[in-house]
Amino acid sequence: MIAPPGAIFIFGLINLKRGDLRGLQPRKKCAKALSFHIASNNLLLGDKMKQNRNKKKTTGWVQIAPSPFSIKTSDKEKRIELYQNIMKKSMKSKRPRLSLKAMKLMRLWNQYRATTRPNDSGSGGTGDIDVLFLRWLLYGRALKFYNYILKSTKRFQNNSEKLAICNSAYNGINRVYRYNWPHNIYGYMFHQLWGWAQLELKKPGENGPPSIKKQKEMILQSYPDCKEEDIIWQFIGFGGITGRKKESKNG
Repeated sequence: MIAPPGAIFIFGLINLKRGDLRGLQPRKKCAKALSFHIASNNLLLGDKMKQNRNKKKTTGWVQIAPSPFSIKTSDKEKRIELYQNIMKKSMKSKRPRLSLKAMKLMRLWNQYRATTRPNDSGSGGTGDIDVLFLRWLLYGRALKFYNYILKSTKRFQNNSEKLAICNSAYNGINRVYRYNWPHNIYGYMFHQLWGWAQLELKKPGENGPPSIKKQKEMILQSYPDCKEEDIIWQFIGFGGITGRKKESKNG
């Protein structure tokens, strides 16, 4: 979940143990300037120093997209709409390098999935905004992204706000890593949705779907007396293929 300072939730510390989200706290808006005059020079000086500290807190935040309303709204549909708008706008720009900004975008994806699919089992469609967004953000560098998050977690141990971003980004990587890859005809679609990320993350036991050539060889093993031209081949999309023996003309 990414938005300008003052218009978002900033999560509290989150334990790095998988699935352990704790201490969600809304970020407080910077105090408004005092509307009354303080006679004492010492108090005026103290108030000025406080304002300077508040400015320093906000300068490190990267504005991804303007927020038309606060993400703290209780209207679920509005929150979902905001997530989608930010993802769409982000994908029109150049993909950010590994940075705090990139981790914020990973956090956005994680919060969108948590909001739209509370019991997230990895379902989705190839045209879904979150599927397209994750590929845009991670494709070709998922493992590097994961290692960058771990490195940043150590770096920001004394900065609770940035550490919270690291932890939420980690939870996003861990979310897609935990999805169960079905090893059947639906596995080819899963590869297009999330499987590519699991392969990049080198998830144990996952080697990706076999090629068309390999699938044909496996199918022909079920028909030892047939050649490739004796089989009716049917492509099922996403790199999958099925085959059945042609009916005999005499049969």
